[in-house]
Amino acid sequence: MSNFTVTFQQGTPIWNLYQRLKKAGVKDEDLNMGYLKTDYVEKKRETVGKDDYKIQEEEVWKFVLERNKYGSWSTDIKETTGEEIVWTLENVEIKTKIKSAIAEFKRILGYKGYKEGADAYNELLGVSLYAFVMATNRRGILLAKVPEDAKKELKVADLGDIENYIEKNGGLALIEIQNDCEIEATALEALKNSCGWCTEETKILYAVFKMAELWVEPVYGLPKYEAMKNLPIKSQTHISIALVLSGKKRYFDPALKMADAEQFYKRYFNFWHNITNREFLAIHHGNLGVSYLSKKQFDLAEKEFTKAIQIDSDCFEAHNNLGVVYLMTGRRDSAKEEFVKAIQINPDCAEGHNNLGRINILQEEYDSAAIELKKAVQLYSDYVEAHYNLGILYRKKGQVNLAIEEFQDAVQIDKDFFAAHIHLAEIYDEAGQTEKVISEYKEIIRINPAGVNIVAIHNNLGVAYIDKMEIELAIKELQNAIQMDAHYSESYFNLGKAYAIKGDILKKEYKIKEAVEMYQKSMGMFHEAAAHGLIVPKEIIDHLQSRVEKLSEKVK
Repeated sequence: MSNFTVTFQQGTPIWNLYQRLKKAGVKDEDLNMGYLKTDYVEKKRETVGKDDYKIQEEEVWKFVLERNKYGSWSTDIKETTGEEIVWTLENVEIKTKIKSAIAEFKRILGYKGYKEGADAYNELLGVSLYAFVMATNRRGILLAKVPEDAKKELKVADLGDIENYIEKNGGLALIEIQNDCEIEATALEALKNSCGWCTEETKILYAVFKMAELWVEPVYGLPKYEAMKNLPIKSQTHISIALVLSGKKRYFDPALKMADAEQFYKRYFNFWHNITNREFLAIHHGNLGVSYLSKKQFDLAEKEFTKAIQIDSDCFEAHNNLGVVYLMTGRRDSAKEEFVKAIQINPDCAEGHNNLGRINILQEEYDSAAIELKKAVQLYSDYVEAHYNLGILYRKKGQVNLAIEEFQDAVQIDKDFFAAHIHLAEIYDEAGQTEKVISEYKEIIRINPAGVNIVAIHNNLGVAYIDKMEIELAIKELQNAIQMDAHYSESYFNLGKAYAIKGDILKKEYKIKEAVEMYQKSMGMFHEAAAHGLIVPKEIIDHLQSRVEKLSEKVK
């Protein structure tokens, strides 16, 4: 008997699951069947590790999630690893409704002469279940709404009875879902809360197809970057399911509301392929990590990305996102390692190249940063963050004109990308291009981004108007700043300057009384600035006081 090497540590959750399998009579030979990996360069799938006498973590997951009847190892998985099968619908009411629909659809198909198990039977059962999952619930005397593409196909196949059943009894109402779940959800959570996007909706449809004992597999797709603007897709990866038939695969996409999505994928996707339940579970954890990352819950995000990588070491999105967590928590070297891993797995991962470029800038490795960021833009020409980071790089290198081009590209792609507007305002200010400075500050105020000191922006806009001698506009902006923050000392000082200049203008127009009032207002603002902690040179106030006294004598 051959000796097998276990590649994971004793006492870990996967070790405990492995021991549970051994006690149940599963042999190492049964586990050492290898597992699928994706070659993103050649765009192909291949099995690795088969019959190499090494038991990999991926092979254990493959066995419990894929090689057994649906759900048969759920309890063992839960008790040893804490994982749950996220694409099940373990609810009595929901399961009863689904099983009733499956039974009726199978009865109708048999009555119409379709042979159970044949491709035509399975495909039409899939269409029927897709229609049922997507269709609205019945409300009162109203009939449920069935998706038009499925309705048309059912009519052509003379399956109007299935349409009638769905209209009368209602479906699971995926077609009505408008909002993503706040946190990546299981199939049951998403259905109960009527939320979700491609992964959650796919989990629901997958569960229903599995309950009907159809051969289905999750599908993972990478949309073309250049097509992203025009696609109803909310992320740079996409999940759906494939019904596997003897002669073809049919792609059902609940998020895109398509009963047959193959032509769409051919037109808009770089690459798509069926994935295993193991990889699907890893994607769930990766998406859960993204949910936590968006809320800046870094500990929870790190935990989920790490889980995703443990289940699928080739999950390049999890490597990239784990790198983001490390970067945002000050662990630059660890972040760099994860970004490198992401692009080693998938060299076309624009996000990985961009993030590696960010790290290189922080580490003052400017030549390497330029290579990575240019690669990101080459892969995705409208990648706003990569253009922005190139702008940062060029500005640090003193290549101001190139920096301006990149920042302008960023705001052309996304006019609300405020950080690029801030850099443009600073560059134009340094170059004395006041008109352009004003334009950028106006854009920042229009955007009103969170986390930006908008009071300072109003103040700076006021200063720019002073430089341009548009004093009334300057006064308005500086008054806005003071109204927003009565303790912002610089706005008082700059408003004092604006009043003094207006006083000079009135003096030249021989409006002496009005000029005196402006000088007095100016002194009042300088006193306010000093009262709020700003050091105001005494000679400024003394000079204004002298002017007021001399002009007051003339008024008398």
